Amino acid sequence: MVPWAPVARAVEWTPQPAPPAVVQFEPQVEVGLIGRAGPQWLALGATGALEPVQFDREPQGALQGRWPDDVWVVERREREYDEFPVHELRLMKLRGGDRWVPQERNGEQWWHPGTEDEDEPHISTYTGMLVYPASLERIDRIAGRTESPLLFKVRGKAVDFVETHKGKLYVLSADDAGVYVQSECWDDACVAAMSKQLPGANWRFGARVARGKFSVSVVASSGEESYMLNNIGKHGDWRLETLPRGETLAGMWASDDGSLWTLAGSALRWRDTEGTWHEVAPPAGFEIRAVAMSGDRGSVWLSGEQGGGPALVSAGANEPKP
Repeated sequence: MVPWAPVARAVEWTPQPAPPAVVQFEPQVEVGLIGRAGPQWLALGATGALEPVQFDREPQGALQGRWPDDVWVVERREREYDEFPVHELRLMKLRGGDRWVPQERNGEQWWHPGTEDEDEPHISTYTGMLVYPASLERIDRIAGRTESPLLFKVRGKAVDFVETHKGKLYVLSADDAGVYVQSECWDDACVAAMSKQLPGANWRFGARVARGKFSVSVVASSGEESYMLNNIGKHGDWRLETLPRGETLAGMWASDDGSLWTLAGSALRWRDTEGTWHEVAPPAGFEIRAVAMSGDRGSVWLSGEQGGGPALVSAGANEPKP
């Protein structure tokens, strides 16, 4: 377990054209700049500045995924069947950068997720949208470029999983002895060798992000302590890193080289590819309101206020080259 020991990092910020109002970037969009300035949607245009975007209909939910090629909205509605209220879901995918198109699941646009062990939609870090219940009895990939993922043999019972940018799975599992994390296994010998037990008990898992080709980072908590569970490369090594107690991450974004940016309140931080955390200060007088990662994962953008008005700045997101 690695204790919290950040160091300072100086960043050269580049001012960007000021928007008409403070831009609220969509926090569930993994990469790509899309957000609102007041009622107006703005996205990064060919000029390198934020430009107005007009959708064919106002999104009925938070944008998720990767702008603009794999962006989704989960719509919800309430209906009555035989005088019983039932909630239904519909998955909408963006086409052509401006049209929201419903995606069918089992031949239906609207579907009931169930009353126990409900099916829930989750954006895939690889492709499309994944729909599965808490029991992980099945996983459906909707409108993706490949088949649905298959859970492999684990120690105990699978409780969650995380995808890499190449579609590889890491699974979190539990039995009476504890909680484990492991990579792909199809026999008992592999499970015994690859399953890593986490210390302590009562583990809970939250936000996660894929880094590079094969690495992932998962926010985890046990008791009153919060951690970042990091996979190191593609060979199954794992590391728990302590996070500041009492903080809640508003978002995290992976850059092209596998480093990681996070925002907690007004605290902007960067985890380099060696696992060292850095405290990053915004420009003088800049109050951060939102963060976004560019579509090529090469630059991080801050939206906020400076000098009494809306402002945007950007900086290189990757490890500086020697």
